[in-house]
Amino acid sequence: MDGNLLVSTNAARIQIGSQDISCLGNAVGNNLTVQNNTAPIKVYDNHITKTLSCSGNTSITGAGNVTGKKSVGQCSTF
Repeated sequence: MDGNLLVSTNAARIQIGSQDISCLGNAVGNNLTVQNNTAPIKVYDNHITKTLSCSGNTSITGAGNVTGKKSVGQCSTF
């Protein structure tokens, strides 16, 4: 994906990216923002070109995320 990705105010479980190591190409071309979600969010094996930002989520977990600039908020501690 070449643009920004915003995942906001969802009440359904969401997984961004894949845990499967054979799944190539999980990439966000700019910023990924995950905010104010009441259901659990998983962010796996993504390459984020700019910033990964998470705030106000009930539950967020993830692994293998690489950012070109920085991770902020809840994303910096999972």
